[in-house]
Amino acid sequence: MANTMSTQKRQLWSEADMEQALNCVMEKSMGFKLAAKICNVPKTTLRRRFAKKKNKDGPKET
Repeated sequence: MANTMSTQKRQLWSEADMEQALNCVMEKSMGFKLAAKICNVPKTTLRRRFAKKKNKDGPKET
């Protein structure tokens, strides 16, 4: 099997764009799909970051 390089390029986005998309979703002003499209960030990455932030900032049960 020959060693070949992938021709698929990764999508480029900035951390500022991701923060803006996260804020839009957290404020419930738009959903994941629309926020990802408008802010030019990957939808799956946005969902993962939202889940991490929600678990980190969520209420603590004792």
